Amino acid sequence: FEIHEGWDFFAHRSRFILLGFKTTVDNQEEKTLWLDDVSVTERESPRDGRMIDDTTLDYEPLQHRLKPGPRLEFTLDAEKRLRRSTRDAGGVSFHRVAGWTRAPYDRDGEYTLSPELERAVREMRLPMTRFYAVGDEPFSLEEALDKVAEVCRRIGVPEDHTVLEFETQGATSKLPPEVWARGVRYSLQQGYRFRHWEVANEPYLMRPGTAFPSPDAYIEHFKAVSRAIHNVQPDAQMGIAINPGSLTWGNYVLKQAAGFYDFVVGHHYAFIRNVHERRLEEVALIENFRKLDAILRLNALIRTYNSDREVYQYDTEWGMHSGGLNGEKADYVDRNANIFGTLHRAVRLIYYTREDILRGASSWEMFSRIRAQGFGILSPDMPDKRFMIYWLYYYFNRHVGEWVLDMDGTAPYGYPDEVDDDYDLSDVPPGPITPTLATISENGRTIYLVIANGSWDRAIPCRVNLRDFEAKNATGIVLSHSNPDGKPLLERKGEAVAQLPVTVTEQGLVFTIPGHSVVFLTVQRD
Repeated sequence: FEIHEGWDFFAHRSRFILLGFKTTVDNQEEKTLWLDDVSVTERESPRDGRMIDDTTLDYEPLQHRLKPGPRLEFTLDAEKRLRRSTRDAGGVSFHRVAGWTRAPYDRDGEYTLSPELERAVREMRLPMTRFYAVGDEPFSLEEALDKVAEVCRRIGVPEDHTVLEFETQGATSKLPPEVWARGVRYSLQQGYRFRHWEVANEPYLMRPGTAFPSPDAYIEHFKAVSRAIHNVQPDAQMGIAINPGSLTWGNYVLKQAAGFYDFVVGHHYAFIRNVHERRLEEVALIENFRKLDAILRLNALIRTYNSDREVYQYDTEWGMHSGGLNGEKADYVDRNANIFGTLHRAVRLIYYTREDILRGASSWEMFSRIRAQGFGILSPDMPDKRFMIYWLYYYFNRHVGEWVLDMDGTAPYGYPDEVDDDYDLSDVPPGPITPTLATISENGRTIYLVIANGSWDRAIPCRVNLRDFEAKNATGIVLSHSNPDGKPLLERKGEAVAQLPVTVTEQGLVFTIPGHSVVFLTVQRD
C-alpha cells in the first residue's frame, strides 16, 4: 500500500502515520488476524506535481463590515454601493421530480401540488432551485425535463437559474455521457433555458454499491459527461460535486478535473454535535463564521486551480444538519429547523447575499413529512400550514434589493463566556452578534435591512443614520419564537411573525432587535 505526500496527505499537517487493519468485510467470518511484520519505507514519489495545500493560501478573511463597539449604530449612504446583491442565495432545493413526499409529482407522473401549496412556493419568490435524479424517475428523462420546466413555470423560477442533476440520488449508478447529451439536446429542442448541470449527487459518500469507488472514477465520468454536454450546448455550465473537507474527494478532484467544470457544488451543511446542549451564539454565529471561512478558503483553492477562467460555487444543498442526542437523524431533530435552525440560516443568508462568497445557494429542502420536521419548509401533509424557515425565506427574498450598501459603524461583538471544549475559538475571530444586510432597490427609492440577533437573551437597540436618502416611512417585521426546543411547524403565522415598531427621525431610523430574532425593514424615501 502506498501513500504519496502532497497527494494523500501533507507532511506538515500529518506528522504521524497510524496503520489500521481490517480483517474482513464479512462480519460473519472469524476475525483473527496474525501479523508477522510491518515496515514503513520512505522513497521518492513517482508522481509529478502535487496538490496545493489550501491552508497555505492567502485570501481575504470574512468581512463583517461593522466594527466592534458598544452598540449597534451605523450609517448608510444611498450612493455608496459595494456590489450587486447575490440574489440567488435565497433558493430552496426540491428533492426530485417525483419526490419522497409525492411532490411535486407522484410516481405515476401526476402533478400533486394543491393550489394552496403551489401558491405558497410561488410566494417565497425563489430566485433559483435544484432537482436531482431527473434521469432516474419511473418515466422518461424527456418527460422528467418537461415536468421540471412546468414546475419552474408555475412557481416563477427561471430555468437558467435551475440546477439539474440526472443520476441516482445515492450515486449507486451513472448514466452514459450520451444519455446526458440526449437530455440536454431535448431541453434545447423544447426551447428550455436550462444550462446548469450537476453531475452526480454526493458521490463522495461511497454508499454500498457506489458507481464511483474512487475519486478517479468520478473524475473520468465527469470529464466524459462535460465533453458530451458541451458538444451539444457550448455555453453549458458544468457543476462538479466535491467534499470540501476531504483531500481526495475535494482538493484532488478540483485539481484533476480543472478545466472541465464551471461551478463547484460543496453542500455546505453545518454538522453540529450535541445541538441540544448548544447556545444560540454557538449555532448561529460561531458555526457560521467557521463555515464561511472554509468556503472562502475553498474559493482561493478553486481560483488557484483555474487561474485562466472564472469558476464559482453554486451550493445546491445546505442547512443545519445535526443529529439527536439519542442518535436521531437530522430529519428528526427539531432544532435544525426551529428558531435555532432559522437563525443559523438567516446569518448564512446575510453573508451569502452581501459578500459575494458564491454565485447562489439553494438550501434543503422544499417538502417534508410532518413526522420529520428537521428541514421543514412546507409539507403536502398540511398544505395550509408553514414551517418557521418558510417565513424566513418569504421575508428574506422580499428584502433583498439590487445593490448592497456599505455600512459605516459599530456592532456588539462577542461569544458566550462558557463554551464547550468542542468549541475552540482560536480559528474563529470575534464577529458581530447582529450580522446585518443593507441593500437598495435599482431605482434607489427603497432601502431594505435584514438583521439577525444571535444572542438568546440580549435585545439590541439599533440606530441607522441615512445619507442621500430622506426616509418617508419604514415598516418592520420580526421573526422569532420563545421556545428553543419548539416544533418547527407553526399552527399559525402569529406564533413567530409580528410587526416591529420603527421610529423614523430626521437622521434615520431607531428600533430594537429582540433576542433570538431576525428583523426585516423596508424604508421608503420621499
